[in-house]
Amino acid sequence: VRAACNAYQKAHSALPTWWMPRLAIVRCGRITGVPNADLLEHAEFAVKARPQIAITHTEYGAVLEEAGRKAEAANAYQAALRIDVRRFDARIRLGILLADLGQHQAAKRHLEIIVRFRPREMRVLLALAESHEGLGELSKAESTYQNLAQKTLYPAQGLARLIKFYERHGMAKKSSKAKKRFKSRFPNQ
Repeated sequence: VRAACNAYQKAHSALPTWWMPRLAIVRCGRITGVPNADLLEHAEFAVKARPQIAITHTEYGAVLEEAGRKAEAANAYQAALRIDVRRFDARIRLGILLADLGQHQAAKRHLEIIVRFRPREMRVLLALAESHEGLGELSKAESTYQNLAQKTLYPAQGLARLIKFYERHGMAKKSSKAKKRFKSRFPNQ
C-alpha cells in the first residue's frame, strides 16, 4: 500500500492540479495512518474539483469525521448520496455517524436500508440497535441485538451487547438466560 501511496504522491507532484491522485492520496493516507491535517487539503481539493463525483464527497466526509468535524462529515455523506444513492460506504458512515450524534430517526432510515443488503454487518446492526433503543423501540432493539449475536462474525460481542441491553432495561430473566448461553457457547471468555 505504501508503494501505491508513493506513486500517487509522485503523480500529484507531476500534475498538481489533477484531482485523481489527490483523492488516491486521501484513500491511501487513511489506510496507512497519515494525519488528517495532511489529508484534508487533498480531500477538499478533490471535492471542489469534482463535486459531481460521489466518492470525492465520501472520502472528504471520512477525513472530516476522523478530524472530529461530525456535522460537516454528515453533510459530505449526504452530498455523496444525493449524487449516487447506491453509495453504501457513504450510507453506512452516515447512518453510524447520525446514531453517534443521537439523531436516531434519521440514522434508522439509512441503517435499515443497509441491513436489507448486508444483514451481517456488525457495526450497522449495532448502530441500528442503539437507534431503536434511543427511540424507545425496545422490542426492535432487542430483535436487532439478537441478530447481532446470531448473524455477525463476532457472536460473542453480539451476545455480550444483548446482555448489557437486558441489564440496562431491567430484564433480569432474559439477562440471566443470555449469560448462561454466553458461558456455554464461549467458556473461555
